[in-house]
Amino acid sequence: MKFKKDFQLDSELPKDINPDTLKVGSLLGLKKNEDSTISIYTQANEKLGSFPEDFLSSRSIDEIKISLRSFKKNSETKTLTSVLLRLEEEIKTAVENINAKAQVDAASAELDEEDGLLLQKSQLNRLRGDPSLVNILKDERLQRLLIEIDSSDNREQFLDSVLKSNNAFQKFADKVLVTIDPDRFSHLQTMP
Repeated sequence: MKFKKDFQLDSELPKDINPDTLKVGSLLGLKKNEDSTISIYTQANEKLGSFPEDFLSSRSIDEIKISLRSFKKNSETKTLTSVLLRLEEEIKTAVENINAKAQVDAASAELDEEDGLLLQKSQLNRLRGDPSLVNILKDERLQRLLIEIDSSDNREQFLDSVLKSNNAFQKFADKVLVTIDPDRFSHLQTMP
């Protein structure tokens, strides 16, 4: 969905910009400043003005287009007296955000399948049938930790750090691996 907003620049317009170099409809440049403002530049890279960053609803100036709608100039001094700008933002609706997340999740699932990280049904049945694992999974701290790992932006990195720092979780992970594939992981020490 496109959001369009026209706004006027009429205070503190630079006196050194030649209005004859401006072209109605031309795209203007934007630059984020340290003081939480965004500067607007002409195609000749001359600063035209600025506005507060919170004026924008999107998070990135890369998602914004700003163009020159019209301008007025003083006929005697040949300086700008007023500038009308059009700001266009591409704003995603809730449905678009959900669809984008679904695409990312689908791509992630494909990647997991390609890496062989998805368990086969027989492996899941072995996990489900192991009474000690079923009992361990009732622990609320473990449940919270598993949710935290699963919801992490970088699951693999977070899992690695938990495995290195949490001895009890390391033993749990070893038990899961031995249960899934006893021949391959028989060398791991597991919890009783």
